Amino acid sequence: MRPSGPSLVPKSESCSSPHRTRRSASFFVVDSISPRRRHACCVRSTGAMGSALDPELDVAAGAMVEAGARFVVIGGFAVIANRFVRATEDVDFLVPDDLENDRRILAALRQLDAVRQRDEQPIRDEHLLGQTHLRVITRAGVIDVMRGGLPPLDFETVAGEAMTARYDALEFPVAGLASIVGFKRLAGRPQDRQDLERLAEIHGELPIEPIPGLDP
Repeated sequence: MRPSGPSLVPKSESCSSPHRTRRSASFFVVDSISPRRRHACCVRSTGAMGSALDPELDVAAGAMVEAGARFVVIGGFAVIANRFVRATEDVDFLVPDDLENDRRILAALRQLDAVRQRDEQPIRDEHLLGQTHLRVITRAGVIDVMRGGLPPLDFETVAGEAMTARYDALEFPVAGLASIVGFKRLAGRPQDRQDLERLAEIHGELPIEPIPGLDP
């Protein structure tokens, strides 16, 4: 499932004139469900990335779908899906607090030859089961698995208001605009602030939802 060139087509645009994006897999966002809603873990690991490959969203999401795992794509690829096309260095998945789902995710990551990013050791069950965050290097690039926190950035809310991305026969959920705005406001790093500025240029006034512990 290798694209001939990276591209993204938002729902509002024709598939005949795709955007070009560096360091990202090809996918089409074609079915928008009303955008909306939080996540407890927004700080990335700072360990060495080693010889990590460029991220391939279709390969990473395909492994999750094949394993029957529940997830929503967040992070840079979700920003791209919400029409700010920029580079991204990893694939970010938001997942529910569910041990059986954790096991499905672990199976998918093992299919992708995952090693834990901070020590490049093969992943073990305890690296994910019940944990808030796991960052791994795989043959689909670096993958962050993060567990949802309080509403409105909990998994069920984000998943319920996600968009659907389609790439060939593959379909998977991608966080909608309000969810991405919430994640970016919560994290507050320079890249997050830039994302918010560019998203506001594209969409106009952004949806701002109350987030516990964060001023509006």
